[in-house]
Amino acid sequence: MVSILLGVAIAAYGEARFDVWGAILRLGAVAFEATRVVLSQILQTSQGVQLNPITSLYYVASCCLVSLSVALLFVEFPILREKSGFHFDFRDTVTPVNLIGHTAAFIDGACYNNSKLQALEAKDLQKAFHVHEEESGKLLKLEGKSIGKKGESQD
Repeated sequence: MVSILLGVAIAAYGEARFDVWGAILRLGAVAFEATRVVLSQILQTSQGVQLNPITSLYYVASCCLVSLSVALLFVEFPILREKSGFHFDFRDTVTPVNLIGHTAAFIDGACYNNSKLQALEAKDLQKAFHVHEEESGKLLKLEGKSIGKKGESQD
């Protein structure tokens, strides 16, 4: 996780037009989003619903789209029309430091997800092994009891 953070920090440092206020707003947005996810998880768990954050986002995203679209139409678009600055400019400069930071964050994120997936698969495999081991033990006990009963009946 620290390496991902460092990659993002390098990418932000390499930004050609870095703005401190924009970075503060973005960090605030991330903090509020994390709070929303945690609170919705607490609410779902208290109601007996077991969804991971990504699955719950799948169900909540459509409601968010509708509510934010209403605000966009009635609040943001009139302001944009008045200022007549409504255009998209995708001609951003990508500095080498920015590219290195984004690449490092992407690779570190992929490695982190891969290690989490391998740990989850190992845990599932271990759980399946223990279930099989318990079933084998039960079968041996049952076979031992049935052999003992057969031996008693033969005497």
